[in-house]
Amino acid sequence: MKKEKIASSKMSVDERKAIIAERLKKRPHAKVWLGGTSRTKQSFKEECDINKIVDRAAKAGVLQDVLRLPDPANYLDVSSAPDFLSAQNLIIKARSQFDALPAKVRNRFQNDPSAFLAFASDPKNKEGMRELGLLKEEQPKPVKESTDPKPVKESTDPKPAAGEGPKA
Repeated sequence: MKKEKIASSKMSVDERKAIIAERLKKRPHAKVWLGGTSRTKQSFKEECDINKIVDRAAKAGVLQDVLRLPDPANYLDVSSAPDFLSAQNLIIKARSQFDALPAKVRNRFQNDPSAFLAFASDPKNKEGMRELGLLKEEQPKPVKESTDPKPVKESTDPKPAAGEGPKA
């Protein structure tokens, strides 16, 4: 059989449908597996039926799966925490800063920014941070000399005691 183009302007709609139907007959169809035992566990059939899950939730007022969690509800004061987007942006910024570190440093912390943060936050690790080249050597602070034009002279006169003033 000669292959015909379906988009030919000389063909009628019925002829195009006939060509498409003929091509579909030649296509291999999906095969249905009918033999042996199934690997699907039928014991979970009731648990997985969406209609039954919705019915249970409607009766109980809450999904039962939530109640099975080890700690279903935590109440925390997070009023001082940033909003979700700000927190995500902070995480992305920290990750990009960590990724900008040399590979030797990242490998030292198994490419885990939280391990690096724990290390860098501990004041005991200042020497380790210097060895990694992430902390500069501390320079002693120079003592500033006074630049006042007039030095203040101390008086040799005894100061009068409280309540004693000049006598008039």
